[in-house]
Amino acid sequence: MKPIRIAQVSDVHISPDGAPVRGVDVRKQLLCVLNKLRTETLDLLVLSGDLAAHDGEAGAYQWIQENVQDFPVPVLYMVGNHDRLEVMQQHLNLPVPSAVPGVYCFAYSLEQHPLLFLDTGDNNLSEAQMHWLRETCVQYQENCLLFMHHPPLHCGCDYMDNHYYLHNREAVWAVLQDIPNIQHIFCGHYHTDRNLSRDGKQVYLTPSTMMQLGTSGEKFSLEHISPGWRMIAWDGVQLTTHTHYCRS
Repeated sequence: MKPIRIAQVSDVHISPDGAPVRGVDVRKQLLCVLNKLRTETLDLLVLSGDLAAHDGEAGAYQWIQENVQDFPVPVLYMVGNHDRLEVMQQHLNLPVPSAVPGVYCFAYSLEQHPLLFLDTGDNNLSEAQMHWLRETCVQYQENCLLFMHHPPLHCGCDYMDNHYYLHNREAVWAVLQDIPNIQHIFCGHYHTDRNLSRDGKQVYLTPSTMMQLGTSGEKFSLEHISPGWRMIAWDGVQLTTHTHYCRS
């Protein structure tokens, strides 16, 4: 199979009216990343959740659609806890229908490489999605790349692990343990760059385009506001991935 290159962009938190979010010009931040990515050789762009600033504002999705509609490769969207699927469906071009009613999870084939996408927008992964994931992975002999907004394990990031975690993460991990052809899991949500290993699987946290959070201490802390993203290269066996930042 042909090697593929994917850009994962996460936690963009776009304001509906262009106002700063927590003092950050989030639109400018995302445009910086998109402009960098337009110069890359890519096969796919994944916007992996928390697209809207607070609670699924329509203006956020309208602005995103306007600014990626001419992007040179397909764009896939995911649902984060700050998103609302019903509003996304009205204002974004969602190219793949959901495999499970009421949420947005789906499979996508890129150069015959299976990619799987889950919806953790309500801070849980539903039983229906876990069932779909099991049944779908059985159909593939190939290894699958998995994308989900929340990480499915404790990440060593005190503030997020204790306050904004995936509520059924241990149950989700028990399902993932039993799926041998999922070895690489790409997440966002934590606004940091971290690679974790558990039970022979790799979990990658992708930085935000808005801001990066501190990983120690019980209180919210800010590391820096340089917008980041992740590049993924995959040939079905070997995977390489790196994060990058727009530096002012």
